Amino acid sequence: MKKFNGFLLAATLLTLAPLHAKDTGGQVAQFMSFGAGARSLAMGRAFFAVSDDATSVYSNPAGMTQLEKKELVVMQATLVEQTNMTTLSYVHPTNKGWVWGINMTQLKSGGFEKVSIERNAAGEIIELEEEGDFGAAESAYTFGFGKKVLDTLAVGMSLKQITRQLDSSNDSFMTADAAVISHPLTGNDKYKLAFGFQNIFALKTGDTDDNLPLLVKVGNSYKGLKDRMILALDVTQNFSRNVMEWNLGTEYWVWRFVVLRAGVEGNPELRGSSFGLGFKIRSMTLDMAQGLTDFGVSTRMGASFKFGKSVIARRENTARRLYQEGVAAYTQGNFMLGMDRMNRSLDIDPTNNDVRVLSGRLSTVVTTLPSAVGDGEVPNIIRRAVNDYMKGDTKSAINALRYAYLEKDPTNEKLLQLLNRIEKESREKLTERLDQKRKGFSYIDQKNYDALQSIYDAKYDKAIILLQEVLDLDPQNVEALKRLGSCFFLIEQKDKAKEVWQKASELDPADTVIQQYLQQIP
Repeated sequence: MKKFNGFLLAATLLTLAPLHAKDTGGQVAQFMSFGAGARSLAMGRAFFAVSDDATSVYSNPAGMTQLEKKELVVMQATLVEQTNMTTLSYVHPTNKGWVWGINMTQLKSGGFEKVSIERNAAGEIIELEEEGDFGAAESAYTFGFGKKVLDTLAVGMSLKQITRQLDSSNDSFMTADAAVISHPLTGNDKYKLAFGFQNIFALKTGDTDDNLPLLVKVGNSYKGLKDRMILALDVTQNFSRNVMEWNLGTEYWVWRFVVLRAGVEGNPELRGSSFGLGFKIRSMTLDMAQGLTDFGVSTRMGASFKFGKSVIARRENTARRLYQEGVAAYTQGNFMLGMDRMNRSLDIDPTNNDVRVLSGRLSTVVTTLPSAVGDGEVPNIIRRAVNDYMKGDTKSAINALRYAYLEKDPTNEKLLQLLNRIEKESREKLTERLDQKRKGFSYIDQKNYDALQSIYDAKYDKAIILLQEVLDLDPQNVEALKRLGSCFFLIEQKDKAKEVWQKASELDPADTVIQQYLQQIP
């Protein structure tokens, strides 16, 4: 004779009722797909790309990055008779640009009758004995974190501990989810696209043979009607069961404090619908939803609370402070520290393209020359050159670095490497090592000579540029001042010519040629 406990039959019925097992084949941890809030249920669970409240730690951890304040969401749901679901979600944005959150989800059922059946050799029931009743419980604890890595892209990951108990039988799973959420359309922040994997791996203990299914989800959401309406569509592929599910939902704010929601879902045929509404009272929102399926009506009540100061202002202040520290650092010649501060500012605000450009330029500098500190002439020239480079004035930067290398420190290999890097970036001819250059003719002499040749060729604009480069490096170069004044005189800018020649005369009063130049101007 054979004997078995009737709680196994009850377990099957428990799975079938709330979990739509006719579609999913009694999927393990199916309760994790119910949603953690009344809002998501009312929208037909089409929430993967929306995920803009604290329940995002449960649905899509990348969505947590959309929250500006701390938020707590609690929900109580009655699914079927004596089957209740409770969830609690909390998300905590930080002023460093990343967000973390936790979620607790519990599903409990009770009142199942437990019986023992005794059969004879023919399989006929010969004795049926009642052994009281039993309950079933499933729970999940989730920790998630997310970060906005670009202006249009956020990433997130969560770790989940799932436990199940049915009378004396139990099992436990440790698993993880990963997702991204983005605004893929350039210049359009109304449309969001989300993609993610759920149950990427599973570490299991317990006395069952069940396994968690691998799920791939794609979500879409669109805001319209002046951001008063949301349309959302999710598609989920269950690779373990080879089943595809879809969810379609909408949300519409009738007034600033009243919102209506509705949704449908299928697998792939239509299997359920839902509707609900919410009331917003300052920083609190009260939500309720009704789900309609072949198994009856499920009711959910939820509330969300936002509190604390917005992290946006704090993030902006911190990012600005780090940026200012970075500028101060590289201006003083500490290029490595400057890049560190710029990168930390970018970690907080990855949308700041100006800081991203500065960080990239500092990376070019730091690769060959981490710092240029001290009161010497060469460090001063290098600091000035790097500051010009950071401002985008590569021409002035190259001019100063060439002067520093060719005139002041021709043995400085790192200085030459930095100069060549910036020249290559600017598509300028690379400066060669000094031992390959013509000796006895300095860098300044070469500039003055080239400027004189340009004057002879009537290329006054080119000559002015060359002479100004000389004066940037050596403001008291009388020969350059004399030739610059001549250029201005020849292009009929006599006021500028007089001003330049007077400066040259102050530096060298004994130069009679300058006096002759000045006599030409009344």
